[in-house]
Amino acid sequence: MGMWRRLVAAVGVPTLAAATLPSAIEKDDECQDETCALGALQLTGQKKVSEFVDEADAFEAMDFQQEAAAMTRDSEASGMPRFYPLDHGWHKVASSPGDRVGFTRASLRSCEFFCANTDGCHSFESCPKTRACVLRSQALSGTEPWMRSTYCQTWYRKVPGFSPTGGKSVVYKQCEKGSVPQAGKCVKADGPASMTFYQYSAQSKYDPDRHWENMDMASLGGVLFYLHNEVVGNNGEQLVDGKHNTDALWKQFRSQFGQFIQFDYGQATFGMPNHVKKCNDIWTKFGFEVGCQPVPESTSGYEGGYWTSYPGTCPSMPFTDDSPQGGAKKTAACKAQWQGGECPEPDGTPDCTWHVEPAGYVMLDELTGVNAEQVLNAGGHLYDEILDAGTGGANNFWARKKDKQACKSRENQLLTLFARKFPDFDAGLPDPPCDFWR
Repeated sequence: MGMWRRLVAAVGVPTLAAATLPSAIEKDDECQDETCALGALQLTGQKKVSEFVDEADAFEAMDFQQEAAAMTRDSEASGMPRFYPLDHGWHKVASSPGDRVGFTRASLRSCEFFCANTDGCHSFESCPKTRACVLRSQALSGTEPWMRSTYCQTWYRKVPGFSPTGGKSVVYKQCEKGSVPQAGKCVKADGPASMTFYQYSAQSKYDPDRHWENMDMASLGGVLFYLHNEVVGNNGEQLVDGKHNTDALWKQFRSQFGQFIQFDYGQATFGMPNHVKKCNDIWTKFGFEVGCQPVPESTSGYEGGYWTSYPGTCPSMPFTDDSPQGGAKKTAACKAQWQGGECPEPDGTPDCTWHVEPAGYVMLDELTGVNAEQVLNAGGHLYDEILDAGTGGANNFWARKKDKQACKSRENQLLTLFARKFPDFDAGLPDPPCDFWR
């Protein structure tokens, strides 16, 4: 399982990340694949450049079946060098990639392993949609010129001995009510303000082509709350944002966030069965506001954690015709009428309230230090509610769910892991508080 972190820019809101889960984990609408990844995805901005079209031909496939089996081990534990996405990813392929030294069809994790174990390979292009893995001779630093690719991303290895955080830990911080995160600091706000912060999302699979809209994400504490209560328990084990909400919302509620809207398969389902009218009334009056909802305080020790909602185009209809709640998928007419709040630079106008970009991802096994698949297959649990600890080979990463210090430690461990994997990003941007009705 992996987790995505995203950078959010909004007039009032942040974004989250994705992850993969073991096959034994129970699935929901956000986790429907046996390779479900828990990922934190930071989003940073996109450059407009020539499109690169990957042609995975003229190369003899390499036989790596035995090596692929070893990919169940964590790369750091096995001493394998860590690879990073060029210019933070995604859809970025090096303009001068060097010679091809191999080709195969493989997952991202397997492609990483293949490059690490192939003489002369210093970088590679991974194309999840086609599973193409092109091994390259070019050594990169991560800041080289790139071309936009529809399906692929260049990954490069750091020099030996590289330590992104220099051994320093990262501590989570949330701004007080009445202040907002700007340029990495908490500043006072007397009206609807622009904010930049990280958000996280637990997702069903690694999908760099996903368009992030009509979705719910979470703060650091919010995503760990979700994982702790809905993912790793034995009762069903289981991606920078910018925001600027509208003047209308501020005038009525004096808050940076608005009403949290639940999204299922891309459709706003808040207030069912009259959800379409209720949600459309909110967006007509206040614009496409970014909403928030605090996590329950008595269930865990994740203080200040919350979930967020990001309305996009045609939020009243699902992505597909076969969603569990039923109904026809989004139409061109609906998308034209209801354009959502996504925009390049949120300014607080009704249809320009948020923007998200990828900012990295981590895997659940990396965070916890145990192989979840092995634990589950052996009959153990990452977390047992009664024992308040892991069982059957699991460690105690998830132990003491209601202990505030233990929960704070898990938040800081997750931030530190992101800092190690994505050292060019701000390690821990402060979060805004969830201030709607509070």
